[in-house]
Amino acid sequence: MSHFEVERSADGLHWTAIGRVTARGNSPVPTDYVYTDESPLTGANYYRIRMVNVDDISGLTKIKVVRLLQVKGISVFPVPARDFVNVTISGATVDLNIKLINQLGQVMQVSQVKAGANTTLTLDVHNYAQGSYLLQVMGADGTQQTSKLVIMR
Repeated sequence: MSHFEVERSADGLHWTAIGRVTARGNSPVPTDYVYTDESPLTGANYYRIRMVNVDDISGLTKIKVVRLLQVKGISVFPVPARDFVNVTISGATVDLNIKLINQLGQVMQVSQVKAGANTTLTLDVHNYAQGSYLLQVMGADGTQQTSKLVIMR
């Protein structure tokens, strides 16, 4: 395998390459690859991966759809966090679940916010190890938005 091209579409028909990840070569053990879309589209984002081998022969993965959460605003402060972090959400059109996730993918905390509410949640993080975390805001309709959070001591 030579590389992987990440492709995105707004409609599932017209595709644009948005990134490239170099393959690590053949391996008897599974290899993980990561690519982050730094500027996703509002609403539905269709993604697929074009796998290109060294002979320029390619194949495509199945299409995955990611729907971004539509709220008027989400803010997280202070950044970096030490003992607590405030998450302010305004204008949510659906009920929301807020999850704090560590680097191992473990859910550390879960909170709920009702649709239409302008809310500030305070999450106690003083017992968590220093490092990077994800703050995932997921709507009842399956839409989601994820932000990075750093905890420093």
